[in-house]
Amino acid sequence: MNRKLPLQERFNQFDEANPHLWRLFKEATFRAIRQGRTKLGAKRIAEDLRWDKQFHTSGTEFKICNDFVAYYARKFIAEFPQHEDIFELRRVQGDADDGPVRPQRTTDQQLSLF
Repeated sequence: MNRKLPLQERFNQFDEANPHLWRLFKEATFRAIRQGRTKLGAKRIAEDLRWDKQFHTSGTEFKICNDFVAYYARKFIAEFPQHEDIFELRRVQGDADDGPVRPQRTTDQQLSLF
């Protein structure tokens, strides 16, 4: 993976190459929600997946690059806006200083992750 690319672009490439990881992240998040959790840490979900699941990814030397975890939380909120408060989001490298942290709806109601 080209580390010279912006972080968001690297995440997009990784996510496209590893759709099974997104499925596992969603499953783990929904499992926690069904158990009554109202706040989650995306990092905790990533750590649990690393520890509990046998899977491989391509594109990085790690199963889940820590740099990408925040983007999975944002992707979850974008896809499931009814759970918009499940993850606390902070700015990540590459965010515009004055831009929104949470995914925003555009005028045509498409979700914009960043």
